[in-house]
Order: sequence, then structure tokens, then C-alpha cells
Amino acid sequence: MQINKATVKMLEERGINVNEALTTLFILSYGLEKGNTIMNNDMISRLSMAEMIDYDYLQGEYIVKVPLFEEGEPQKEKEDLSKRFTNEFLTEYVKIFKDVYRDRTADRPQVRNRLIKLITERDGTVTNEEILQAAKLHVNRISRERGPQYIMQADYFIWHKEKGFKIMQYIEEIRENAAKGNSNINPFEEVL
Repeated sequence: MQINKATVKMLEERGINVNEALTTLFILSYGLEKGNTIMNNDMISRLSMAEMIDYDYLQGEYIVKVPLFEEGEPQKEKEDLSKRFTNEFLTEYVKIFKDVYRDRTADRPQVRNRLIKLITERDGTVTNEEILQAAKLHVNRISRERGPQYIMQADYFIWHKEKGFKIMQYIEEIRENAAKGNSNINPFEEVL
């Protein structure tokens, strides 16, 4: 992968140190900012003023708004994944959480971004059906064992910078049961 030339040019045009800025952008992209001494507040301010980053106060994380790598196959794959996670699918996914505990909903674009992150960084074989089954299994199990107020927020269930890809624990359980011949798992079979 090559660094995106347009991003480098944008930094140069704004008089921002390219090496420092790219280092900061990579750190922010991969959620490594906590305790990192390489970054400084001045660089974050300059990138923010240049509209290259933003801060999501609800999620408590930075959003990098410029591409870091040249377009190619990985970018094409990401675009295809955006089409895979339609608004109808995202609504169905979020509804699983919302129906059990209203406060555990999430914005569809945030859910889509985390699902794309799941597929590109963790497991490219995950199906939409597995995602829905995992969400139902989580909501059902936690509601039954601890109470509905303890289910994770819909987007955090997919990925959270402190907990990683929580959804994969449930997907792996679903896959293990399917491998044992128990492929018709009903996540709601023990609903209260």
C-alpha cells in the first residue's frame, strides 16, 4: 500500500509537516492515541483546522476524514461493503437492540463503518445472517442473565476500541454450533 498522494499534497499546501501529520493520522486511524507521546495537541489542532480530522464526542474517538492510502483493491472492497450493508439491513440490525432496550441503539452510518471495519480487519467471511444471529444471541443472553440494561450499544457490540470485536465471540459460537450439526440455532428460543 502506498500513502495517498492527494493527502500528502494537501498537507504540503497547508504548510503542515508531512511526517508528523501522517504519523498522527495513522495513530488516530487505528485508535492508538491513548498514552501515545508521539502526538501533540498542536498537530491535532492543525489537522482539525485543515478539516482532515474530526472528533466524535458521543463515541469519544477521532475520525480521520482523509484517505491515508492510494485507492486500489482495498478501497474497492470497502465500497462494495458499503453496498452490502444497506439501510434496510442496518435498520434491522439496530432494531434488535432498540426493541429490547431503547437506549442501546446507534446511528446507521456508525454501524456501517464498524461492520466494514469488522469485515476488512477481522474476518472477511462473516455473513449478514451471522451478524444478525450474533446480535440476537447477545441481546437474548444478556437480557436473560443480567437484564436488558446490560446489553451493549449496537455499534459497540461490533467494535469498541477497548473491547475489540465483541461480535466475533458470538459469531464463533454460532459457527461452532453449526459445525456440530446444530445449524438451526434460534437465538430467541429461551426468551423470557
